[in-house]
Amino acid sequence: MSEPAPEPSALAPAADAYEAEYMSGGGQVFHRSKVIARKLAVILLSLGVLMGVFSVASFAFAPVFASVMILAGALFTIFCGLGLSVLRTHVTSEELHVQYGLWGPRVPIVAITACNVIPYDWKRFGGWGLKRSVDGTWAYTPTLVDRVVSIGWTDDKGKTKKAVFAAKDPDAVVAAVRRARALATGAEKVRVAAGASTTDEIIDAEFDERAEQASGARGSPED
Repeated sequence: MSEPAPEPSALAPAADAYEAEYMSGGGQVFHRSKVIARKLAVILLSLGVLMGVFSVASFAFAPVFASVMILAGALFTIFCGLGLSVLRTHVTSEELHVQYGLWGPRVPIVAITACNVIPYDWKRFGGWGLKRSVDGTWAYTPTLVDRVVSIGWTDDKGKTKKAVFAAKDPDAVVAAVRRARALATGAEKVRVAAGASTTDEIIDAEFDERAEQASGARGSPED
């Protein structure tokens, strides 16, 4: 008899207060991590404070509307410094939750159709940060990264969605999603190519076609 596998939650670090409050999700925890862009936070917060001081002073010599707009810009910059400097990834047996500030996908594990580690093409997204490519793929990259996790899934309306996001250990995220998917479906339908230069153009039809071919091969009579 084989030994039981270790509890996935034992492999993940303890959740901090924010994750425990807003990213608890459900099921067993397979992976949790966060990417912190400290330099970006310092730059944005410093810029926001300077803009705030200038906006207050500008009420004495500038039109009220202009001063209010500068103050609004300062508050928005401070918000970005606080919210867009941390990206959190949470993988459980039920869902993959990525949160970058107030944004990021929350995807049921059973809806995931692709999960890979790919090179990050900054030209495709126009840089780093919260970006969206022409084909509708969202990117969540708070820091300069070379490799990201690419995921594809089907939403409640049957529409295909795609996103890429930075992770402290992209390979660990992909492995966690693979374990969770296998547990949820009983079969590994997600092709995982961690560390390889693969594309994210992967759909369920590809897996179904391979499964049918394999089934046909097993059922064919021997020569």
